[in-house]
Amino acid sequence: MEIRKLSDTDYAVIYALCTRNNYLSELFTSYDIFSSFIELNPSTCFVAIENNTIIGILIASYDGLKCTIYHILIDNEFRRLGYGSKLLHALDNACKEKNCKNITLSTYSTNEVFRKFMKYNSYFSREDLINYSRTIL
Repeated sequence: MEIRKLSDTDYAVIYALCTRNNYLSELFTSYDIFSSFIELNPSTCFVAIENNTIIGILIASYDGLKCTIYHILIDNEFRRLGYGSKLLHALDNACKEKNCKNITLSTYSTNEVFRKFMKYNSYFSREDLINYSRTIL
């Protein structure tokens, strides 16, 4: 297993991984959006590789104060083998280099599998926070 930083040249493989796992977001629907995000956040985006194939991704940003995880995806056939935890560890190391002490993320309350995974990796939910969002039309 190898963990390395994500490159914009990985786009086609990442798009295929997301499609194969029914996991598409706006970030992955356009090379331009994807490459812009990676250019802005080169040290906080990673891929997991097995047998020379990308089987997982972690997409995060750093704003100078905190790191925010936007996406973690492991190919279905490689889940529960430690790849997600290794990606989180790579992000921890990147944050330590930046003296960043806080990593945040949001998930749906119904996503029990992911919530258990994050708890297993020492993340905790904050009952004092409420997420707000707004759709711009």
